[in-house]
Amino acid sequence: MKMTMLLMIISIALGSVGQSFASGSEEAVAAPTQLSVGGLDAFRYWIVKKLVVDIDQTLQEQGINSSMCTFRQYQPTKDFSYRGVGPCLVKDFLISMKSDKSAGTIYAWIKDHQGRLHPVEIQWRPPLGGWSHLIKQIIEMRLERPLYWVRDHVWKMDPNKIRYNEFILGDLKIILPEDPEALAVLAEKGGSWAKNYLSQLSEVSLSLKTSGIDQGKVIFSGDMVLTHRPSDDGNSQEATVHLRTNINVMLLKRPFFLQAKVRTSGAGVDVPVPAAEELP
Repeated sequence: MKMTMLLMIISIALGSVGQSFASGSEEAVAAPTQLSVGGLDAFRYWIVKKLVVDIDQTLQEQGINSSMCTFRQYQPTKDFSYRGVGPCLVKDFLISMKSDKSAGTIYAWIKDHQGRLHPVEIQWRPPLGGWSHLIKQIIEMRLERPLYWVRDHVWKMDPNKIRYNEFILGDLKIILPEDPEALAVLAEKGGSWAKNYLSQLSEVSLSLKTSGIDQGKVIFSGDMVLTHRPSDDGNSQEATVHLRTNINVMLLKRPFFLQAKVRTSGAGVDVPVPAAEELP
């Protein structure tokens, strides 16, 4: 269960609730008929692939293969469409770095077995504060151990002071297609969790904030909310996974813990996951 939760966090984040998100549906946008290729946006994504991560390749390894994407910018309203989904995430990120408001919505288009296109809606709000805050957070995370030692032994300052407030991947909400054919494609290409549970869900959201620090390792706490599809009587149930972890996405090779408790809206009872151990 602990490893399942970890894979859920990583795969959703890479696909990377605290802010108010606009509600969406399949009718919110039509499949694009023209795609932007080349130009400045393509160059920016090429840089990201070379220096950071190939987003589309990473998603394909998780069973998510988007043929194209649309980024609907809010201010001013404008649609940008590209191949894959990575360029839309990069576009959203770069615009979001200029403001703490939500920059727009991403639609990742997937094909079912009949070749029809269905949008997976992604509402993503990267960390607040713009470039200066983000760069400081990256430095803190990359130099986690040496900064702790220097502050403790050389500078004689509190090494366990929290110096940033948010999970670096920000807040995320994913709205899945309603069509069973689209869900079947996502499930069959995903892992065991997708095969067993994806058809039951309509939305997934994730929000983590800093809640403490121990020996220089920042602890994050927050919720992953899984909204189930309405039943025949129209009722929809939510499962909230209360998460606590000291994962550092910049140093994934170091051990970390992951703890979770599940609360369902119907039962209203916390169901603890077995005590988390150090994960390699």
